[in-house]
Amino acid sequence: MLVFIFFFSQVACQPCAALVKSHFVHIFSVCMAMHCSKKAGWERGSRVLETSILLIVDISEHERDELIKKQMVSIVNHTFSQASSSSDCPLPFFSKDTIACTIQTVVDCFLDSGEHSKSFELVDKINIFRPDRVFMFIVDLHYKIATAAHHWHKCNHLAGIEVLVNLLGHSAVIPSTFNYLLNLIGQFIGCDCLLDQRCCIISTLLNISRDYPSGETIRVLGEQLQFLVSELVACCIPCGTNKKLSVNTSSRAILLLQQLIIGADSSMVEFIKELVAFPEFDILINEIRDFHRKIRQTYSPRVHLLNYVKRPHYVPPRLLLCRLELAILIVLYSICLVIIQYLCLE
Repeated sequence: MLVFIFFFSQVACQPCAALVKSHFVHIFSVCMAMHCSKKAGWERGSRVLETSILLIVDISEHERDELIKKQMVSIVNHTFSQASSSSDCPLPFFSKDTIACTIQTVVDCFLDSGEHSKSFELVDKINIFRPDRVFMFIVDLHYKIATAAHHWHKCNHLAGIEVLVNLLGHSAVIPSTFNYLLNLIGQFIGCDCLLDQRCCIISTLLNISRDYPSGETIRVLGEQLQFLVSELVACCIPCGTNKKLSVNTSSRAILLLQQLIIGADSSMVEFIKELVAFPEFDILINEIRDFHRKIRQTYSPRVHLLNYVKRPHYVPPRLLLCRLELAILIVLYSICLVIIQYLCLE
């Protein structure tokens, strides 16, 4: 490690101490992950953090720890980007468990922890994961996912999202965080190579929201329900030359649909009633389709209109009129159907 640092110092025409300080976040993140991985060569990461950095930068352990505290948010943010969807990955990437352990160690106990908890429950006494910082972590990962040129890179950044969700626990369903995560993951459901990973993240979020229910969480999930269901149903529809691929990848989507609809909390029934009817194309979703039809039997156009009207307090003013117009059109359409049926009987 020292040889590499001296080499890069000569190439960059900068003193070693200045180079290490300017790239401290990246060096610390990689070395700390090596230390927590406990794989072959893990002791090299510990050696760099405990001695090499102190010698090169000429600082004490106390000064190093102060530098870590000052850069803590950046270190955690960069560590998420080192997560990999594979359990056996090349440096500088590490498995999700290793990244979770690394962040827990950095946030809660630095290097003096002999045993790392397998539950990855953060104590976070220094409040690294307060809501505004969590939002920043998600925004950064969102940008990396959106700009990734290859699905392998997208998978790795999604692994960072998985680690974040698991570390947050009940904090993952704070309304703003919950809404952002559902919308972010839902946008990319249609990509077959990422489907299992995205369904797993959404399923984890649903399990957390069920364990920590609240009115705001139900509202957020209800707002996103039609969007998520539409994307998942689209994944189940075989089309063209991708027919075999679509059928093979649909099972995970159907399992998530069952969790969203059949396994939903009773407080979600009103939102489920508002879903568009499921298409008649696949015997695999018969159970979901039949369940949806059954609960819609008591759902009249009048109730549909009332539900739109009862929710204006969280609908933006510019969208409220559109929602009312849509509800009125649905009522008029239903009335026309009744009139047509009556005329046909005559």
